[in-house]
Order: sequence, then C-alpha cells, then structure tokens
Amino acid sequence: MCYAARVQDVGRQSTVRNGAVAGTTGQGRRMEALGVRVGTGPVTAQAHVADHGRLNAVSGNPVYVGTTGQSDALML
Repeated sequence: MCYAARVQDVGRQSTVRNGAVAGTTGQGRRMEALGVRVGTGPVTAQAHVADHGRLNAVSGNPVYVGTTGQSDALML
C-alpha cells in the first residue's frame, strides 16, 4: 500500500509505503487529505473532516479523502 498526505502550509507530500509516517511529526500542522493506492483492485475510504463531518465514502485506486484548499483538518 502507498499513501501520501496533504499537510497544512506544506501541500502534498511525497508518497510513502508500508507503515511509514505520512504527514509531519512535532510541527503542529494538520493533515488535510490523504491519498491511498493499493497494488490491485479498488480500495474504499471515508474521512471525517473538521467543520464538514463525515464525508461520503469513495472507491477507486488510487482514492483520495479529505479536502484541499479549505484548511480543514482530516480527523483519522
């Protein structure tokens, strides 16, 4: 599995995989969105976003959850 985080004031970060940290640590920045890709087949994901609540589930490969350009925190 590969994934990439969109982080407050940083933007989309590089893709990481298999348990590596996505986002930042110790910087007080919020994660705003997450993209996930699996080897084969679709993946389904759903997110809870501050001020929006639970968003609709999305399926695909890759799949993206959260928001961009709205400065809202992704609640994992």
